[in-house]
Amino acid sequence: MARYWGVEDLGRYAFVFAFIAPFSFLTDLGINLLIIREGARDKERLRLYVSNGIGLSTILSSFTLLLVFIGIYFFKQAWDVRLAVLVAGLYLWVGAYVQLLRGSFHALERMEYETLASATGRIFTAGLGALVIIWGGNLIELVLVFLGGRLINLIIGLSLYKKKVGLPNWGSDLRVWKELIGKAYPFGLNLIFSTIYIQIDQVMLSLMRGDRELGFYKAAAALMINLPLIAGVLNSSLLPIMSREYLADKSRLIKLFEGSFRYLFAIGFPIALGTTILAPRFIALFFGEKFVPSILALQILIWTVPLRFVNSTFGTVLTSINRQKIRMVIVGLGAGFNLLTNLWFISRFGYIGASITTLATEFLLFGLVYGNVSKLFYRLSIVKNCYRPFFAASLMGVMVFLLGSFHLWLILLASILFYLGLLYGLGGFSSEDREVLSTVLGRWGRGGER
Repeated sequence: MARYWGVEDLGRYAFVFAFIAPFSFLTDLGINLLIIREGARDKERLRLYVSNGIGLSTILSSFTLLLVFIGIYFFKQAWDVRLAVLVAGLYLWVGAYVQLLRGSFHALERMEYETLASATGRIFTAGLGALVIIWGGNLIELVLVFLGGRLINLIIGLSLYKKKVGLPNWGSDLRVWKELIGKAYPFGLNLIFSTIYIQIDQVMLSLMRGDRELGFYKAAAALMINLPLIAGVLNSSLLPIMSREYLADKSRLIKLFEGSFRYLFAIGFPIALGTTILAPRFIALFFGEKFVPSILALQILIWTVPLRFVNSTFGTVLTSINRQKIRMVIVGLGAGFNLLTNLWFISRFGYIGASITTLATEFLLFGLVYGNVSKLFYRLSIVKNCYRPFFAASLMGVMVFLLGSFHLWLILLASILFYLGLLYGLGGFSSEDREVLSTVLGRWGRGGER
């Protein structure tokens, strides 16, 4: 996209999705996450929650769409950017139903259904989106492709849900609606706070420094935008199991917690270290010489990846032990810190300041979630669980630096093999780690049957 559209157009694209992001929580107020936890514990209530969630989300998402329509007119943007925002609002509206189905599939521990629906929509979006960009399409056409991909996701998800459970009804029980809102709002507020500290800097960059600086920032962020999905897939798969084990077997919950932490740190830390060293080559490969200023931003932002990985694990534990309100407060503090510090850092340092603030926010969140999980449930040993991948990744980093003149893909292949081999030799894959992996893969393969 950046090679065809340039820095300013990339910034306009980033503004559209950054603008609608804070509205996303209003479409279901976190009901999908409540369905995952409560549905895993009580399958009888799952269908009741899903049907009433559909009715409630229809009203909420329609109200959200109206707010998006009104909100964009307070911003001085070109007409095509405003229209693209309105189309993106419809993307949110459809997404409310997608998220409800996603929650039900995870509660039923049929994650392969969610993956099939999501992957099909993403393939459609990536394929047709690439053609739109290559053939000289505009911003509105590209956002329409995103809407089409989300619709495909919904249609496939509905057909799979009908096969497993039956076609969901429109629920309008006010008593259940009240129960859903009362239990789900901490999840919803957690989502909006997360969205604020992840996306608000892009809106602020556009308004305070212009689309060019936003384009440099977006280029760096784009290279790591899908990496948090690794943690999301693992922890969303573990959430229904963790929620059930909290009531049944807390010792097994601790094993799942430690295993998730080790896996995600072992993935995230070498990615951050290797990307820091190879950032100039990544930017040159994917974006070209016009985006050289994005190199430093990438070298800063990439370190949010291992932090977001492990923060996701701690947050999942808080949710599974019924401490989602504490998680909400923690993320709210992070959002407030991010917003206030961005006002100063962006005004003085632009997109580099936004990068520093994002990383500082993740460090703050780590300290808060680690402290609260240690106090309320279990104190995880950082040194015990991190020293093997830290040592293996550090040696890998030296190797990457020494191989700097070789072909990029050769360096990547050699570094991955070297790291995995060294980690295995150091005993980095314990029996508990294999148990966590087999638990997750087993749920995918057996559809959650016990």
